[in-house]
Amino acid sequence: MQYLLYLEFSFDTLSSKMLAFSNMGRKSVFTEKMKGLRFFKAMGTGAGNGFSVVPNFSRYAFLLLFDNRENAESSIAENDAFNVYFDKATHFFRCHLKPAMVHGVWDGVQPFEIEENAKPEDPVAVITRARINTSKILDFWWNVSEAGRFMNSRDEAIYQIGIGEYPVFMQATFSIWKTMKEMKNAAYNGTPHAEVVKKTRERNWYSEEMFCVFKLGQIIERGTLPYEIPEKLILSKV
Repeated sequence: MQYLLYLEFSFDTLSSKMLAFSNMGRKSVFTEKMKGLRFFKAMGTGAGNGFSVVPNFSRYAFLLLFDNRENAESSIAENDAFNVYFDKATHFFRCHLKPAMVHGVWDGVQPFEIEENAKPEDPVAVITRARINTSKILDFWWNVSEAGRFMNSRDEAIYQIGIGEYPVFMQATFSIWKTMKEMKNAAYNGTPHAEVVKKTRERNWYSEEMFCVFKLGQIIERGTLPYEIPEKLILSKV
């Protein structure tokens, strides 16, 4: 069975930030010695609350899909670049994701196999990703700021961050919600986010998009976090 991991690293010192940023320009170092790697994305994050065109040079995110858990564990353990990140990061967050719902494609492919549906009471993670049409960039960013502030203020959201492969025109979000039901209510029931979803269709902002819901596997974290993960999901704190 496929094994999907989301990794996020935060760096505090100038030297570690410079190291992290320079490695993002050499993304191939993260795929060395990776057995059974099927899908890989290295991404930056936004400044402020994460929903910004301005990059945050302190935090980086990765999405890795392997053909099985054994290859995932051994490959990451043997990769020099990830070992440096684990060592230098003030905070890291590692989460096993189990695909429950997927719509759309990412770079022309839909790599995720659905494992099981998420129930209304299940805590879930969500990834949204879009490639913005060049002619629509200004209109897009003018309209999404309010929705970003709204979603980031929701108590139902345990954690939210804006991520992306490239600033401005390749945008994504990663979020964790207390329950599937609460995520749907915040996203779609007469909210600023729901209005942006409607405008997306009307104004043809995206040339490509994907929306994914994941059941949460166990989580490993280190550092003082600005959010609280349900204890039943914590595998370890190091």
